Amino acid sequence: MPTSTGTTLAQRAETVDPGVETSDPGERRQRLLTVSLIIPTLNEAESIAQVLPRVPDTVDEIVIVDANSNDNTLDVVAAVCPRAVRVTQHGRGKGDALIQGVRASHGDIIITMDADGSMAPEFIPELAALLIEGADFVKGSRVLRGGGSADFTLVRRLGNWALTVATNLLHGTRYTDITYGLNAYWRHVVDDLGELSSGFQFEIQAAIRAGRRGMHVAEAPCYEAARIGGKSKLHPFRDGFAILRSIVAEMRVSEATSLDEATECADEADIYMSRVMAGV
Repeated sequence: MPTSTGTTLAQRAETVDPGVETSDPGERRQRLLTVSLIIPTLNEAESIAQVLPRVPDTVDEIVIVDANSNDNTLDVVAAVCPRAVRVTQHGRGKGDALIQGVRASHGDIIITMDADGSMAPEFIPELAALLIEGADFVKGSRVLRGGGSADFTLVRRLGNWALTVATNLLHGTRYTDITYGLNAYWRHVVDDLGELSSGFQFEIQAAIRAGRRGMHVAEAPCYEAARIGGKSKLHPFRDGFAILRSIVAEMRVSEATSLDEATECADEADIYMSRVMAGV
């Protein structure tokens, strides 16, 4: 597993977010990069206490977006990581939390990960380095050589494979692990992707649109550990169907920036997929 280098990205590269305008088109403005880590939480007191101390020094800002946990998640965050910015989520859904976290952050590079301990913060420098090397959007992959999972049941593995194949066939992408939620991207990318779901489909939509809109997409091998305590919020069949719905819907909304238009297309895709599942 990668370990922290003890240095910040600013010390390793003096460059600029490629989405930032410069006064002289013939020159790239040189300045120090900063990295923001966004972590949504919901009753993750046990796991977040073990995750935050492992965040490497390459991360300049940590933003915790809490969905009104009824345990002491935010108190634990304050105790183990006083520098973390603590935000209470006003809406609902993982996508809503990520958007709120991005808005509360200030970094040039955005990293998003779960709080349950399954995603190792030690992989953050590798994802950020791929951005610095030229990528616009980077996904962690449990499938690439060097990656893996301690929590891939047969059902989850087959489901992830099927959803990844569907994504690549329908959208011309080359992902190996579409459902993994450890992602990195430049700040401007969020705006360039248009309106995204407020639910967990946010990450699927972002990956698809990054690929379809010609962005430089990369993947980095990552290892998924078993979650630390708490209860999984994943429902394999229900959530798998919702992801498939999003993948199909993106055939029409990949160029859309209107939330109403995206919702209408998703509803049509939902009806279609319901008929397929029912054998009509």
